[in-house]
Amino acid sequence: AFAGQLPPSLQYQNSRLRDSEKTLIRGCIQTAKTGGLESLLYMATLPFTMESLLQAPENVDATDLLIESCRSLAALCPLLLTDLVAAEGFTTSTCDVLSAFTVILKRLHDGEEKD
Repeated sequence: AFAGQLPPSLQYQNSRLRDSEKTLIRGCIQTAKTGGLESLLYMATLPFTMESLLQAPENVDATDLLIESCRSLAALCPLLLTDLVAAEGFTTSTCDVLSAFTVILKRLHDGEEKD
């Protein structure tokens, strides 16, 4: 009798989870549409030598910006692969994010070899 039906409390919770997912996806699409994704990619791929980090304006922690932009991009990746984002044409942005991470990892690796 209950096959395929959830108790009302779980239906509400399941509905809220779906609404949360849709909200995240809408936020991802909005981020991409308004240039936020490009801005995150730009900040994540800035050169991060000690010299360049020290030249950042006062009151700006360039290392934190780098870390947080990478975290944001990593969090957006699964959302960029959803059907709703694909329908908006932003799925190819995932390749840009992965390419940026490749550049970052290469820089980190090259920097470790110099030490």
